[in-house]
Amino acid sequence: IYVISDIHSYYDRYMKILEKINFSQKDTLYIRDVLDRGPDWFKILPDMASRSNVIALRSRYENMAIHVLQYIM
Repeated sequence: IYVISDIHSYYDRYMKILEKINFSQKDTLYIRDVLDRGPDWFKILPDMASRSNVIALRSRYENMAIHVLQYIM
């Protein structure tokens, strides 16, 4: 079981961590602070969604994104 935080939309940072821990289907990853700051949220979110063993924990950054998306959609 792994817990990571503060990826802040940096896909390269996210992938380097997964490589460093040799993340596999046998593992579980809890992740928070995925959104905000960086440019790559559109890469990270689909990757996380494609992995059944990655569990996203909502933080204030994700809550802000949800709030904004409600007004523009």
